[in-house]
Amino acid sequence: MPILFALVARGTTVLVEHISSGLSGNFSTVTSVLLQKIPSDSNSKMSYVYDKHLFHYVVSNGMTYLCMTDEETGRVLPFKFLDDIEKRFVSTYGDRAKTAIAYSLRGDFGPVLRTQMEYYNTSRREHDKLEQVKDEVDAVKGIMINNIESVLERGEKIELLVDKSEKLEGDARRFKKSARRFKNHMWWQNVKVMLLIFIIVALAIYFILAMFCGFDVSCGSSGGGDDNSGGNDGGNSG
Repeated sequence: MPILFALVARGTTVLVEHISSGLSGNFSTVTSVLLQKIPSDSNSKMSYVYDKHLFHYVVSNGMTYLCMTDEETGRVLPFKFLDDIEKRFVSTYGDRAKTAIAYSLRGDFGPVLRTQMEYYNTSRREHDKLEQVKDEVDAVKGIMINNIESVLERGEKIELLVDKSEKLEGDARRFKKSARRFKNHMWWQNVKVMLLIFIIVALAIYFILAMFCGFDVSCGSSGGGDDNSGGNDGGNSG
């Protein structure tokens, strides 16, 4: 059963909820943490990962519509379910929900949550695959996913995860700049090594020639001088 839990809340006040039979765990605690951190003064959509489950919520006009699913369900079905629940809830209660007390709507709207959960859990198998892919692309636009398990381990500070995700782009830019600087550094190192090798080879050639021709490397000119000398001597003798 993909959709395991659902509720409607006003801020941190839960008005109605439905939990699937046989469900166990600290999901009530997790839900309480989420409701404290979800800003109810602005419309938004988001998903949180916890263990092998996901919490999806929609905030609309001060009301929070939330459900929990298994990790294999994806995000298309849960948000379709939440949109459906929102329409039914608004059409049923309207502004009356703004003054309702905690769990006061469980008797009337609880069966609606149960019925719609069963409907969407069954209809998931009947989704056309191509339509599901299209819906998946449309549904994920503007919806963030965070890991709520990390939130609970770090003192329920959801803001830290949000800040961390916002820094990813800056970290990527800094890494790119560092990589470029490293590449330039290695290029200059290669140039220096090639220049050093060239100088060493040139010096080696020079010293080899100097061993045979002298440090002024004048092998050819010395030989020419001896020939001229010999010619002059011959002339004198004559």
